[in-house]
Amino acid sequence: MIRRHLIQLLPAVFLLLPFAALADGVITGRAKVIDGDTLWVGRTKICLCGIDAPERNKSGGLEATLYLKSVTKGRDIRCVPVGSGTPCDGRSRRTSYDRIVAQCCVGDTDLAASLVRSGNARDWRRFSGGYYAR
Repeated sequence: MIRRHLIQLLPAVFLLLPFAALADGVITGRAKVIDGDTLWVGRTKICLCGIDAPERNKSGGLEATLYLKSVTKGRDIRCVPVGSGTPCDGRSRRTSYDRIVAQCCVGDTDLAASLVRSGNARDWRRFSGGYYAR
């Protein structure tokens, strides 16, 4: 009987695996960049909170993607989900489509702030409260 219950729980366990890194509230690991504001950290898809970067197939999108790749390449990143002490707390949902919305850093460098300073993204005041425009 216990075995049958365990077998029934397996699909739920596999559905939760991408969010396993959230157990302590922080997601860490190496990044695989998708575009200027989206990346994978392990098995968790992340959207950088508070900014808007062009999609890869839009004007400036390739540059934003390449910039984010250059900043994260071979380095560990640390992402704090919205609701856990980010500039977007109270303004943004914790998820957007199939992504966790988070503030991510490489060392002491906030990736979103770096993208805005470099001109590869813009502050999205609605979600950042103007945090990245400063």
